[in-house]
Amino acid sequence: LEEVVKRTKAIPLGEPLLDGTRMGALISKPQLEKVLGFVSEAKKQGATVLCGGEPFVPSDPKLKGGYFM
Repeated sequence: LEEVVKRTKAIPLGEPLLDGTRMGALISKPQLEKVLGFVSEAKKQGATVLCGGEPFVPSDPKLKGGYFM
């Protein structure tokens, strides 16, 4: 499980049209809220979040309006 977490944390997030990007933003704010709701419910039921689980704010100013997590 440690290796899965390590590899997941290394996935490049960003502009989906760039070659180095492997994961982009969610499509909309409602979709982000829906996914965050799933994470919240899982935590209430005893799940442990090992990677992510909350909104992510990219350092690149061009991506600041995206719905990343």
